[in-house]
Amino acid sequence: MNIAIYGKGGIGKSTISSNISVNLSLQGKKVLQIGCDPKHDSTLLLQEKSVEPTTVIQYLQKDCLLNELMTTGKHGVSCIEIGGPQPGLGCAGRGIISGLQKLDSFEEYDTAAFDCVIYDILGDVVCGGFFEPLKKKMVDEMYVVTSGEFNSLFAANNLCKGYNNCKLNERGIKLAGVIGNMRGIPREEEILKRFCVSLNVPLIAIIPRDNRIEECTIKGMPIADLFPDSDIKEHIDRICEYIGMPKKEVRPTPLDLEEIRNLFEKVICNG
Repeated sequence: MNIAIYGKGGIGKSTISSNISVNLSLQGKKVLQIGCDPKHDSTLLLQEKSVEPTTVIQYLQKDCLLNELMTTGKHGVSCIEIGGPQPGLGCAGRGIISGLQKLDSFEEYDTAAFDCVIYDILGDVVCGGFFEPLKKKMVDEMYVVTSGEFNSLFAANNLCKGYNNCKLNERGIKLAGVIGNMRGIPREEEILKRFCVSLNVPLIAIIPRDNRIEECTIKGMPIADLFPDSDIKEHIDRICEYIGMPKKEVRPTPLDLEEIRNLFEKVICNG
């Protein structure tokens, strides 16, 4: 199963992706996580050492071996960071395209050798480059991480517009669902549930705001290592179970700006 996890910057998609990778690996699956973000911070939680990983972009014009770009992280999870141009220089979306092409140039690079490949992809700007894994049919399922905050839902809504615009359902790529990563704003769960109903996309998980998640990030440890018996780990486990389940076809119905605003007014202002 190859999946893409999208979400706006800072929403927690890399933390969720990394913990999914660890939990799947602990279940005996062979997992590869590919960070598709110019900040190249997707796999930091998985790295055995506190060093910035080498990125594919750094070797676009250089000869190298695949094992210089693919590292083995915690619990045997394989890690690749695509990376991107220096801030203000170049196009990050184009960097994703070039980085994926570089990986394909290695004869020994074979995603089929893994039970699950997770593409962790920035979702602030839904440009063609960031949708490359989907358009090239590298993935089977797409997930969207969002909180119940306005800007996060706006980005999630745009991602669903991109799904429709690229006609991904016709390519056999399923929009599997929304993962709610809560921020603790008033009536957040209700907002998110109403949004998903209006969007016609299943809400598959709600991860509550919890300081233990931040503690794991600070210490550079997966939830399964620091809080192995916690309810937080159970939330991640349930997402892992959902990934392996058969799914119905979903055709999202994105909202316009006024509809998103009205949703918030009904819940927050009118109760």
